[in-house]
Amino acid sequence: MAEPLSEVRERLTLLWERLAEARGFGSLYGRILASLYLSDRPLSQKELSDKTQFSVPAVSKTLDHLVALGAARKSKKKGERTYYYSALAGPQEMLVAGLGKWIDDQKIMRDELSTLKAKLKAASLAKEERTEGEKLLAILEDFETAFDGAEKAFAELKKRLAKR
Repeated sequence: MAEPLSEVRERLTLLWERLAEARGFGSLYGRILASLYLSDRPLSQKELSDKTQFSVPAVSKTLDHLVALGAARKSKKKGERTYYYSALAGPQEMLVAGLGKWIDDQKIMRDELSTLKAKLKAASLAKEERTEGEKLLAILEDFETAFDGAEKAFAELKKRLAKR
């Protein structure tokens, strides 16, 4: 019954892509951040290339930019030449940075989160899939919390602008 998990992971990745695009970046930025955020461990450029279906050079260039922006961390394991990457930017950082686009898309995204949560809750997951299902549900809840925080920040911004 891995199908619901796979679908939720893919659609969650699409949400990350939309968040990246809202900040003016290409979808690869969101796809990489999603892969890093969903991973239990740092990933190499090759692993990210395999996960995103983009070339290693494209992934490498994007990772360099994400590291420079402070959205990803680059590290090496002792005795290895390979670099590994992990996410530093979570949903809230991405949402606040893309506030303008978020305003336009927030209803669609909230509906998508609700749909994904309902799908996960209704899924009959095998015992070995439950841990990943719980992790995906927690990530979806992180997104909801991020939306709530961003909505509060937007309301405050709206009040400040009204006073001018």
